[in-house]
Amino acid sequence: MEAGQHREQDPPLPGKPPAGSARTSPGRLADLRLLLLILVLLALCPLLALSLGNAIMERSAAAEAAFQNALSAMRLIAQAPEQASQHAERMLAVLALAPEIRARDTRACDEIFSALLQSNPEFADILAMTPEGLVFSSGSQQAQDIRRLYLPLLVDRNPAAEFGWVGTLDGRSILLFAHPVKDARQGPVALLAVVLDLSAYGRAFEKANLPPGSSLAMAKSDGTLLYHSRATLGWNIGTLAGEQFSLFRDLLTRGEEANATGTGMDGVERLYSVKRLRIGQGVDDLYVRVGIPLRAIYAEVDRRLWRNLLGLGGTGGLVLLLTWLYGNRFILSRVARLMEAAQRIRQGDFTPRSGLAQDKDPFGELAASFDSMAEGLAQREEERLSHMAVLREKDDRIQALFNATTDSVILMNPDGIILA
Repeated sequence: MEAGQHREQDPPLPGKPPAGSARTSPGRLADLRLLLLILVLLALCPLLALSLGNAIMERSAAAEAAFQNALSAMRLIAQAPEQASQHAERMLAVLALAPEIRARDTRACDEIFSALLQSNPEFADILAMTPEGLVFSSGSQQAQDIRRLYLPLLVDRNPAAEFGWVGTLDGRSILLFAHPVKDARQGPVALLAVVLDLSAYGRAFEKANLPPGSSLAMAKSDGTLLYHSRATLGWNIGTLAGEQFSLFRDLLTRGEEANATGTGMDGVERLYSVKRLRIGQGVDDLYVRVGIPLRAIYAEVDRRLWRNLLGLGGTGGLVLLLTWLYGNRFILSRVARLMEAAQRIRQGDFTPRSGLAQDKDPFGELAASFDSMAEGLAQREEERLSHMAVLREKDDRIQALFNATTDSVILMNPDGIILA
């Protein structure tokens, strides 16, 4: 065995990393920095979830509030024609007993009807007709213009019976209530009628304080439109068709009041609420439908949501910036010093120290332990180098002995094992 075989492997040269070493400190610091930012983002996730959950609840509450507002608006609008219908029927029953009307006194009837129209502005006209349908008196003083206007309504009707009618006549959407006037022998001598202009009730819609883009429609159960607020914008609306009619029919099957969402004829998605009017027996069903744009319903909620999201985003950005600055100053810079010192020790240089042992925090404690470990490694390295120097001196002496003698020399240990 050669004397050099007693020597231990020399340590790697300082500053030269061993083969297969890990990534350098900058790469690891980038990982730590990313980890800190991810932790901050994870901490913000509950706030984001809370904002979104609150927005969902607010949207649901806004939709419910809009439905209630639509119902209130419909009830307000429906109340006027319903009350007017009841009042008209009672008034006609009283007028039918007046002797001036039984006598078909045109002048006296005109005065009575004119006075009643002034005190009852909800009525468009009060008429008196012969059993054959010829108008002989009109409170609006339009008897000559409408003398034959109402004749189609009397075809196949019993002039001695009360009746009501709703529909479009001469371009006007009206409600008409008729009551017979009978003589002493209960024979029909005249027919009284009260006319209600449905478009007049649409003006109550403007006082309902509903969001912009809301619409009001009055329609019969077959989808015939008698009034639509959008008609004032130049729309030519006669009947509900397609998806609108399907939605309308679906709402009618749900009861006297119902609501659902659908797309209007203008392509705007709305919350629609429908209510059936109570306008007397024998009259075709008449419905009021109010539509409120969904974007108007959710506008305030969405604005609050965006404000919250922007505030959360600004706060998150500020927190991330502070985390970046604080992390670099108080965490990553100290970790970098520890990692740099550890890397140099790993490469065989036991002289570097962290320089953080004086800090009074967990980093200081870690640094003190690290420096103590480095000090111990340095001391062990000195002892190893000293031991290796002694071994080399012994090897040199033995080798000199071998070289100087011509005799056979054997080096054995106490157990008889030949060493050289």
